[in-house]
Amino acid sequence: MKKALLAQCLTYAGVLPFLGAAIIPAVKPNFLGLNYDNIILTYGAVIASFVAGVHWGIYLFKDPPLNLFIHSNIAALLAWSAVLVAHPGSAFIFLLCFLYLIVIDRQLSKAGIVEGWYLRMRLIATTLVIVAFLFYSVFQ
Repeated sequence: MKKALLAQCLTYAGVLPFLGAAIIPAVKPNFLGLNYDNIILTYGAVIASFVAGVHWGIYLFKDPPLNLFIHSNIAALLAWSAVLVAHPGSAFIFLLCFLYLIVIDRQLSKAGIVEGWYLRMRLIATTLVIVAFLFYSVFQ
């Protein structure tokens, strides 16, 4: 399987928990007594940190136009703060975080650091994640 296809399959599979978690406030499940109130927030922090880690890897092995050690840490700290706050306004913090990450990816694409397919994949995934957070904020 080509690298791009595998990355796309894994990325879009990684979006599915966002979509599922977005509807949880609307259906209010009671499965094993688990608290699902902040599931999208915690998953969002994991994924934002993962993307920030990808940026660190790029910074270590390429010569990007911006200091990704700093920018990716800002994104990860935004995500962490949204989990700490953990109220309906946290979705807005995550919107900012994922938009910030996609702006970084766009700059990396313009600089020729990441390939076009990667930016397209990230744009689609980010759009779906933002829709999930918007849906979550409506029903929270």
